[in-house]
Amino acid sequence: MNYIKQIQEFVDAGKKPYIAKPIPNEIRTFNKSLDLYEYQQQAVQKFLLSSRSIILYPTGFGKTFVGMEMMNQIMPRYLIITNKTAIPQWKERIAKYTNIKESEYDIFTFQSGIKKALKNDYNLTIIDEAHYSLADTYSELLAGNTKTIVALTASPYRRDGRDSLLVPIFVNPVGGDWKNIHNAKYYNPPTIHIWIQKTNDAKLLKLQELFKTEKKCLIYCDDIELGKEISKHLNIPFVHGQTPGEERLKILNESKNVMVSRVGDESISVQGVEVGIEIDWHGRSSRQAIQRAGRLMHNKEALTTEHHIIMTVDEYKKDKERFQGYYEKGMKVVVHKEFGLSIVDLISHKRESKQTIMNKVSKLLQKQPIHT
Repeated sequence: MNYIKQIQEFVDAGKKPYIAKPIPNEIRTFNKSLDLYEYQQQAVQKFLLSSRSIILYPTGFGKTFVGMEMMNQIMPRYLIITNKTAIPQWKERIAKYTNIKESEYDIFTFQSGIKKALKNDYNLTIIDEAHYSLADTYSELLAGNTKTIVALTASPYRRDGRDSLLVPIFVNPVGGDWKNIHNAKYYNPPTIHIWIQKTNDAKLLKLQELFKTEKKCLIYCDDIELGKEISKHLNIPFVHGQTPGEERLKILNESKNVMVSRVGDESISVQGVEVGIEIDWHGRSSRQAIQRAGRLMHNKEALTTEHHIIMTVDEYKKDKERFQGYYEKGMKVVVHKEFGLSIVDLISHKRESKQTIMNKVSKLLQKQPIHT
């Protein structure tokens, strides 16, 4: 039977599929701890007493360092499951901050891990962006041969409702209450600005207006062709799925401004970002919304940061559910409506084809007049 279906049957029957139990001393190292914040140390200690844990701290709160400290406290061998963009960052940090050898751990993407990881035994498995592990395709990773397991995710949202299984599977949730996390001592989320525009042309004009800043800016665009067009006009690099994995973090961290597709949504730290702008996104995904705004929480030096979403009325009506996570996490959300915008305008506005939109984008970026 499918692993997730088995877990769901346990939960529906009022049973606990797993229980908390201390990690046995025979696989403990008792190594000297990394230099962690108090809240990170608490997460590690709770894990050592339960053998299973899910870390829900916000992006920028060092969940990777919590995972590395867990590795530091348990004997090898280790398994890390993450995305392609984050693999170089995990390897770099493990080499820099621990004495763990590369030969002592396996690190795979979800796609490759499901083929390779189940063949081996591990003392510790770390599932980064663990919400993906609840998909039928990857859920068998959770049933692998591992003595302890920890999940990392700042955005435990799934539209299929399976996020309710994260706690039964990983037993010990830590850090999910962002609004009250340590009296907000470490929590400084960006202000969220939602700009509702009449047309796609107006969206691009608003993008040009918001981009006029001396602050480091990430512009998000899921649509690759649109992203290429805009990045060319703005003369900034575009990081997307065809960008080699080892180059992605280098471009994101070393460039002043960058356009990025959804490959930059999760598991990575981008230094110094003060402004985020979304021009295109993945539908109603609350998870993506939280992750993209969360890139700004990696910047501990900035007094204020801001994240902008530019959308037409049609897009707002269709995708406004994606903002639910902002309110749940206590973020300040400001909605701006284009001057003169009315409900009648929006209802009667004719939906344009993808090709029509792209033609208008090209004309606008070439500073040619557009006739609607």
